Amino acid sequence: MAKVIKGEDIVLVAYVRTPNGQAFPLTGATAIEVKIPNASGGTISKTLSGGTISIISASDGQIGITISDSDDLKVAQNQQLEVIVDFGTTRRIFRLVDTLDVLAQLF
Repeated sequence: MAKVIKGEDIVLVAYVRTPNGQAFPLTGATAIEVKIPNASGGTISKTLSGGTISIISASDGQIGITISDSDDLKVAQNQQLEVIVDFGTTRRIFRLVDTLDVLAQLF
């Protein structure tokens, strides 16, 4: 689980896994989107094409998600992220459970 202080710039490393816990290979993915809860009840969208997601290890399902100080993240613990992976016209959707803790700044 990653801990982020709201307002910081950081690359969050996450692993896309199948329901049985095995790495989901990202080799050949044509698009990846990650949705992160925001403070107003909606989501922040990060995308491979927009440069806010990078594939760190395709075979291990490992991605980097760029969080910036301007992202209005929801302050909460044990947040889920939704990962949408496209392979041409085939789409897979994953829920990363208990992936992110966002802490408020102290001052």
